[in-house]
Amino acid sequence: MSHLLRIHSPRAYRALKEYFPMPDERTIRNKEAREPRFPMDICPRTFELVTEHLKALDYDGPLGLSCDDTKLFATFRLYWDSKEQSYFLVGGVSGPIRVADPENVKQAIHDAKAEKATKVRVWCLTIPAPKVSPIVVAALPIPNSMDASALCTLLKNVVDGLIDQGLSIVSYACDGTEVERAVEKMFLNLCSQRHITITNPRPGCKDTIITYGIYRGQAICMVQDSKHALKTMRNNLFSGARLLVLGNYPALFLHILHVALGNGTPLYMRDVLKLDRQDDSAALRLFSADVLKYLADNHPDYVGEIVYLFIFGELIDAYQNRSMQHLERIKLVLRAKYFLESWETFLVASGYRKDRYFISREAADILNFIIDGFIALVIIHRDHVQGRVPLLPWLHSSEACEHVFGEARQVVKDFTFLDFVYMIPKLRVKLHQAVLRGKSSDPKARASGYSHSYFDHEGLDLIALSTYPSDADIELASQSAAEQANSLIALLGVNIDTLHRNQNLQASGTWLPSIGSWLNEPHATSDHDDSDRDSNDGLSDNEESEAQQLQHLLDEEEFSSITRTRHVDERCLNLTSAALALAADEAALVQEFSAINDDELEEVISDEYLRIQEVSRLRNVPIPAVQLADEHTRPLGHGTMQYDDLDFEMLVDMRRQHQTKQATTGVRTRKFKEISSNETTMRGKLIRELHEALKEAQDDVAIGTGANRRDRWTDNRVPAPGGREGVIDGATAPDALAGNSANAALTAAAVAKKAAERRKHIFTKAGVPNLAEIKEARVTALRPLQVGDYGIVVLPNGVMVGQVIALYSKTGGKNGKHSSVTESSNISAISYLAVQVFEHMYAQQFRSIPAATAIFQTRQFTQLSAINFLTLLDYKGSSQNQGSNLELSFEDLTRFRTLQKANKQLQAALKLSRKRGRDSDNEE
Repeated sequence: MSHLLRIHSPRAYRALKEYFPMPDERTIRNKEAREPRFPMDICPRTFELVTEHLKALDYDGPLGLSCDDTKLFATFRLYWDSKEQSYFLVGGVSGPIRVADPENVKQAIHDAKAEKATKVRVWCLTIPAPKVSPIVVAALPIPNSMDASALCTLLKNVVDGLIDQGLSIVSYACDGTEVERAVEKMFLNLCSQRHITITNPRPGCKDTIITYGIYRGQAICMVQDSKHALKTMRNNLFSGARLLVLGNYPALFLHILHVALGNGTPLYMRDVLKLDRQDDSAALRLFSADVLKYLADNHPDYVGEIVYLFIFGELIDAYQNRSMQHLERIKLVLRAKYFLESWETFLVASGYRKDRYFISREAADILNFIIDGFIALVIIHRDHVQGRVPLLPWLHSSEACEHVFGEARQVVKDFTFLDFVYMIPKLRVKLHQAVLRGKSSDPKARASGYSHSYFDHEGLDLIALSTYPSDADIELASQSAAEQANSLIALLGVNIDTLHRNQNLQASGTWLPSIGSWLNEPHATSDHDDSDRDSNDGLSDNEESEAQQLQHLLDEEEFSSITRTRHVDERCLNLTSAALALAADEAALVQEFSAINDDELEEVISDEYLRIQEVSRLRNVPIPAVQLADEHTRPLGHGTMQYDDLDFEMLVDMRRQHQTKQATTGVRTRKFKEISSNETTMRGKLIRELHEALKEAQDDVAIGTGANRRDRWTDNRVPAPGGREGVIDGATAPDALAGNSANAALTAAAVAKKAAERRKHIFTKAGVPNLAEIKEARVTALRPLQVGDYGIVVLPNGVMVGQVIALYSKTGGKNGKHSSVTESSNISAISYLAVQVFEHMYAQQFRSIPAATAIFQTRQFTQLSAINFLTLLDYKGSSQNQGSNLELSFEDLTRFRTLQKANKQLQAALKLSRKRGRDSDNEE
């Protein structure tokens, strides 16, 4: 407590010292003499501990290395080093700092120019055996600003240290952030590279080349965490920043929302709305066989979503399935690769922009790692690993690191670096207990963040996982995968023969290069919704934990220059003392938790030793022959069926065979009332109290009182986000909620109003005719714009008719998302519209297959800004003629022809709209 006071609030320390006797230095040293049993940096002892652990397990086989980081409570902690006979400050990015005078800690921090670490980076090893816990190799405090080059240097130091001990590292896994992928690419460039070529059986298409590294004589491949990848693909589907176009069909968030709202749905509402981006169970449910079955039975026209969920659900289960043969897994990953390449070719040939209508650049890069990484793992285990060792692909992930962080946060939610280092030895025991139980988190949980399942080995088939296909087997699997990919592309309405001709042109260099080249395209855009970027504590880099918020308030209170009354001063001191008592209590919890005896560790080692010996006996079991089909597999493995005969039930059956137990048991099977917890933590209460106390010392009157506050509460029915006044079937949109929702509604209304004024100004300046209708697009409260409506739209190649298939409105804030809506009473409140395009043929007739996509005889979809939507039409389509040609009324045709003749002015208006700020307003 004494040292915590010195570091966090010297003022409180001085005040309490007057009334309470503080312990002398000898007492403090005796209490803190127990040093951490885990190194605080990367040093020889780091790797000696790993070697000792593996020798005790009698294991000398391949290991998977993983890495991840999580937020720390960024602060310093003081501890006594009995060997050095000195105090050290821990928690800075430059390592422990020697402190000569513990009475003046603040000065020591200032003199050392120490920077607090905001994250802890952890490396773990996994052993390919069931019920064996991961090994924490090293932990380092790092800043948020550490770049890929510095992180790659740390990785190299770890790998070098492990290899120096004679250990075999076959893979390196991390999550999908930009910097982590850059680290993997940098490290691979440090290796001499090996390439494996798999013949592409599709006419004229480039062969698949799998690359892995040889580092200091050891084969190693780079992989991505497969469960993170699944959430990334979910986020791409849900993002309003892009419109995924798969042949004749779009894949839309709105369609998934329809599933969640339907009777008997396998999804929970929290899987779709107010989504926890960390929620593994929600992603598993979305890509499950039950969702495919629900779509096939209730929404068979949602073909884009069906194929998307099937392809990427199968790809991730190539890693997660516990019993599938590796040859079948290779077929799944190659099928995904061939599908992606065909999807790319279709988009390029049809004139779609890759950054708008394909998965994000980040997602494409992650999938490349996932696909190539799995095949490289099989090749390395087959050709470079001595003896017969099973490949358990789900263990080649960063999930072990996440589990370590999760267990640590169960002890102290916001831990310091010193807390974490103290906890590591006992965390080994906790991890072993979890692995031994072999029970993953509740698969039906909602908004529950990470669901750890890497230690769940139910249904494990070690014989199948120890059997590796030959090159000839892989070539045959490639042919089957290509046929299945062709089946799915044909299911999307794309002519396979035409597609292959275009892929041939692409392979010859006539068109754009393959999907890998997109990853470096300078003009490709990315939306933060698309990838799984949240940290392991559920906070973004810009968000603060409760502990950090409280510390900032303590600092503010410590150095406040505002003259305060005695009452306020005493209240602040009391709250500060309470906050520090809470910190001291957590420090005591860590000390109590970290207390461990050698018997506990020996018990863990003994049990895991037996588990490893069971796997080692496989080396004496005869290897069965790989099961291959007698002939090439027909579409999706079902005899001689043609593409037109393909049934969704086949896809559902395949997903049921391949999906994990968690996906099978995690879907919604009954309805019940969801319970939300409003429990306030002790730190939350202290933060609120300190805010109130500090505000009490302010003499200024807050802005927003009086008439403004009255308006905010009386006008909180202003539509959010700026377009919820619409009346549909005699009913208005639901009221905006109070509090933050009401504030957001006010902000959105103001933004929409300003955008409407700019829209009118732009069209007026460009001299566009029929301004009375164009300025608001005929969208009003009495006639709101809805999904399913038809309107006139302007594209770069002219004026068309479009049917609205999705609407999006951007939320407020720096990182606002494009959220899906179903209607708006203000066209300017819409950020993006997704529409199906209809091209004028003659008279009143418009065709659903325009010239742009005629090569494949598919419909055309486009994503537009609100400025591109010119005016609503009176035409109302029906479910019977949806997607087919349409015939406009004479009134609508007149509107169309008037605007078609004004295409030059409309293109000038679009050009003005792309100018930012006042440029478009002031340009004469």
